[in-house]
Amino acid sequence: MRFLFLKTPRRQKLWINANLPILGGQKPIELLHNSAGVSLVMQLLRKIRDGEFS
Repeated sequence: MRFLFLKTPRRQKLWINANLPILGGQKPIELLHNSAGVSLVMQLLRKIRDGEFS
């Protein structure tokens, strides 16, 4: 249920290209160019999955 916001390709594209305050206003896609950025995005997705963020 927590990942319903990523259920469709359109929503996935919107999320990965959104400026997210939790990422310092950066877009998740901008962080996927190195392992540190990938780790940050993965950590955020785990927190969403675990219900820490909605």
